[in-house]
Parts: sequence; structure tokens; C-alpha cells
Amino acid sequence: MELVDVLLLMALVAGTLWLGCGLVGFLVARSRGGNQAHWAAYALFLGPFALFLAFQLSYPCPQCSTQILRGLRTCPFCQHPIPQLSEEQNPKGSFWSYRRSW
Repeated sequence: MELVDVLLLMALVAGTLWLGCGLVGFLVARSRGGNQAHWAAYALFLGPFALFLAFQLSYPCPQCSTQILRGLRTCPFCQHPIPQLSEEQNPKGSFWSYRRSW
């Protein structure tokens, strides 16, 4: 195999892995009540980072205990309104620059 063939094969594998991880991230976020258009864009552009975000931005519904995304005001599974987050439930760290109330 020539160098060009190896580079093309590596690019193909890397692109497939990128889109595969993005697709899994999209499916996880969709199953947790995420907006399909937003998460499709995240999956396409962020790839494996979309998968990481889909798992990091979720928590259990206080009523039915299914995993849902943080931005939701009603649970997509039990239709129960989500109360505002307490101080303990809010994300902490240098990545979060504002208080999430929902």
C-alpha cells in the first residue's frame, strides 16, 4: 500500500468513527427528550463530544426516575413538570459559568 492509500483509509476510519459516535450521541439525547434538530447538528459537528454531552447533561426525573436532559421543563415520559433545581443539583466547576434553574 502506498502512503496515500494508508492516509485515505485512516481518514475513512476516523470519519466513520466520528459519525458513529455522533449518531450514538444523537440517539441517546433523543431517547432522553432532546430536540432532534439541535442534537443532529451536535452529532454531526461534535461527533464523540456529542456522546459525552448527552450523558453529562442528563439526570433522573424526580417523578419516574428515567434519565432526561437538563433543559426540559416537563418529563417526556411521565409528563410531570420538572421543579427548579436546587443548589446541590446544579452543575459546578469552571465549565459552568451561570446558574441553571431548570
